[in-house]
Amino acid sequence: PVPFGSLVVRDELQSQGYSPGSIRIPVRTAPDLTTWRNRGFPVNIEYRSPQGPVIDVSSSRLDAAFSGAYLRSFRLADPEWIPPLSAAFDWVAEQLGFASETRSGRVVIPHYLVLGRDELQLRFDMRPMNRGDCVATPAELRATIDADSTVDLSRAYRFARMPNIGFFGSSGFPFTRMADLSGTAVVLPDRPNAIETQAYLDLIGQLAAQTGLAATGIQVVGPASLNSAATRDLLVIGTLSRQPALNQLLQESPVRQEGERLLIAVPDMLTEVRQAFWEAPSRAERNRAVATVTDAGEGMGAIIGAQSRLQSDRSIVAITGATPAALTAAVAALRDPALLPRIQGDVALIQGERVESFRVQTPYYVGELPWWLWPQAWVSGQPLRALGVLLLAGIALGFPAFWMLRRRALSRLRGHGGA
Repeated sequence: PVPFGSLVVRDELQSQGYSPGSIRIPVRTAPDLTTWRNRGFPVNIEYRSPQGPVIDVSSSRLDAAFSGAYLRSFRLADPEWIPPLSAAFDWVAEQLGFASETRSGRVVIPHYLVLGRDELQLRFDMRPMNRGDCVATPAELRATIDADSTVDLSRAYRFARMPNIGFFGSSGFPFTRMADLSGTAVVLPDRPNAIETQAYLDLIGQLAAQTGLAATGIQVVGPASLNSAATRDLLVIGTLSRQPALNQLLQESPVRQEGERLLIAVPDMLTEVRQAFWEAPSRAERNRAVATVTDAGEGMGAIIGAQSRLQSDRSIVAITGATPAALTAAVAALRDPALLPRIQGDVALIQGERVESFRVQTPYYVGELPWWLWPQAWVSGQPLRALGVLLLAGIALGFPAFWMLRRRALSRLRGHGGA
């Protein structure tokens, strides 16, 4: 569990006025979080606020949200209908030295809301007591969130289905898995031009801003030195005609480079069979991607995710385009709040204000899970696999029961025959 005081300075946990702005606590993490049955992450909040007599405690509250999604509200004081017994407990606690003016509450962040670059938002909403027209109320009301409040991600395991360029767009994953980008290698053309250099600096600046640390662990290589970066995740930058590493790195994927054009292989007849029993993209999705690439003009930029052929547990993200302007547009799309949510799957094609995303590659997994979470990961999102598990479980339970009942029936028949 991480205390709020280690994420923000204490002054930022203070609130002033009846209805101030939100207190924002950054929650930066990689989005490859997996929990048992997708359980959420607990947040323990301790807070202090005025108890009266100018505050209407029956309607005042502390609201908690996560990246704009409402979670729950907490009372600033107990309502009048709380039994007097609690007051007796408070008196005993005060006499023993355990009394505290700090209240506490607990909220759970749903698993699906944690995307990597998020924030916890806490907002005091204190309603003034109606004291009459001629009675002034103080304007300098103060409330605070205790710095010892915690957010707890420790129940999660690091495990993700890849390729997923949505993760890259939202939080820079997998490169931001290490805050100083020490697991990252950038592949640039042998003689990068000004556009490619600018794209490189823009992207690394974005990644460093997301982690909050300088990118001191990064490695930069050329197409001829790929083997020296085999143990790293690769960020490939360059226009199609000037980046020969693309063909080498994408050899085992359906995405191909042909001169200044990007091609996607047409699906074969076994695609539907693979989709039914394994995690494979649908034939219709592949055909849609093939048609889009074929009809695209020269100004098309692309963001491509793939498994590294140098090491199976490493990933590749390639940012490219048919022209320097297309490459610049692909990088700019990662900063555009209107275009960024459309960058999903493993191939995103960008042309002007139009972004189309596809899933055309067989997925792979990065990270580790304990053995007891593998069944959940194996059947997640796969109804046919879940049906197969239920069928096998029915057979495993049914055959022993049938054998036992049959033996019992035969013994009963033998007993009747002897009589």
